[in-house]
Amino acid sequence: MSDSSNNRLRRFLPWLLLAVLALLPYLSSLSNPVIHDDRALLIGNSWLADEATAVGLFQADYWAGTRMEGGDLYRPVTVLSLMWNLRYGGGSVSFRVVNLLLHAGVVLMLAWMLRVVLPAGCRQGAWFGAALFAVHPLGSEAVLWIVGRAEMLAALFGMAAFILYVQLSRRAGFGGWRLALSVVLFLLALFSKESTAVWIGIAAVWVFLYRKELDTSAMVRVVHGTLYLGVLGLFLGFRGSAVGWATKAPFFVDNPLVTLDAPQRIANAFVLLGFYGYKMIWPRTLSIDWAYDQLPVVGLMWAVPLALLLVAGWIGVALLLRKRSVPALFLWVFIAAGFAVTANVLIPIGTNFAERLAYLPLAGACGLAGFGLSRLSWNTSAKVAAVVIVVLLAGFRTGVRVTDFRSSTAVYEATARAAPRAVKSLTTLGNIRLRQERRPDLAIPILERVVSIWPEYPRALSSLAEAYAVTGNRTGAVEMDRRAREAAERLQSMQ
Repeated sequence: MSDSSNNRLRRFLPWLLLAVLALLPYLSSLSNPVIHDDRALLIGNSWLADEATAVGLFQADYWAGTRMEGGDLYRPVTVLSLMWNLRYGGGSVSFRVVNLLLHAGVVLMLAWMLRVVLPAGCRQGAWFGAALFAVHPLGSEAVLWIVGRAEMLAALFGMAAFILYVQLSRRAGFGGWRLALSVVLFLLALFSKESTAVWIGIAAVWVFLYRKELDTSAMVRVVHGTLYLGVLGLFLGFRGSAVGWATKAPFFVDNPLVTLDAPQRIANAFVLLGFYGYKMIWPRTLSIDWAYDQLPVVGLMWAVPLALLLVAGWIGVALLLRKRSVPALFLWVFIAAGFAVTANVLIPIGTNFAERLAYLPLAGACGLAGFGLSRLSWNTSAKVAAVVIVVLLAGFRTGVRVTDFRSSTAVYEATARAAPRAVKSLTTLGNIRLRQERRPDLAIPILERVVSIWPEYPRALSSLAEAYAVTGNRTGAVEMDRRAREAAERLQSMQ
């Protein structure tokens, strides 16, 4: 083999290894069935399977064709990719193959982004960060849910748009094809998921931190910023015409923060951001449901001091990094900026806490970890050994998490273990025991636990009435049915 071939192989091998790391923990998920939100969107959606058109998707909400149609989610590019899977993919395996390839693409794009934003010669740190992100358990929910594709498409297009923007900012002139392509990619990212708007803030932070090193003039940067804001405005126009301009308040079971006034909601939102940070460092316990009543609302007297302590700690680290490393400071801010839309700080969203929402911020956290490791005074062998150990441990945890998604029963059993007070998922597990497995004796203890947590949950009361009736407990069935109807009426009057 010639020297030139050897050089090409050496350059290509790190990228190939990253792709392998991204795919390896998830290979066993290819046979997983369609469950949970994936079923709600895809199973029985004849409109999406047969009638929808590419143009029509840009005029419809995310849940069009399902019983949840009429919501305010708007992700036409994501739904377009799902439509193509439904029509041309040939089964559920095709959905998962696309998701795995998208995750591998995001990992490679992150490695490229880190190369662009980290100091010259810091390829080792870029690789370390991307490798950790490839196998990090907190990112698994976005990969394992078919509908998690929205997170990956948004991250892929958003990173690509940002990379091009960084490159054009380091060159004199307006930007040419790089600017045009960056704008198109940003628009695709927005059409994949609304929270992609955070990239405008991320880009603004980057420009502020590196303003003295940029070759573009201040006027050109203002024009660039105006152009990206114009793209955001165009997207909002499409979104408003499709789903309306009013936001729909989520059900408090999905997001208990919606019942709070602004100060308490914001304070609790910052506390939950701290919980995200904890999960990035120690993702031992994972769950598809952290809503009512698993993460109870913190009273204002405690929430405000906790939130102020977390914010002060974050600012303290930022000030420390500002003196030592601008790239590290950028990645530190990147983590927080990634949550700007989804943290329930600006507006309440459809959930209080969801692991899939950490997919983009996790990229910044892993990049920061990789960069930090590369800057240590250890020799290369020690650094590589540290990365191998962490990647193996994280990959093993991710592989275990994949097995939780092998069936509806398995995923809700895992959720019941990880979040034993999440009433919505517990009720679903009870209904699986009752209606699919025909085991009311197993369903009753679960549903009774739900009712003990929330005595006014109509869905759990109704299911418990059904379970009692099947087991011959007519008195209990009548009582639970009465309570279910009364609770439903009270709930309806409150909405």
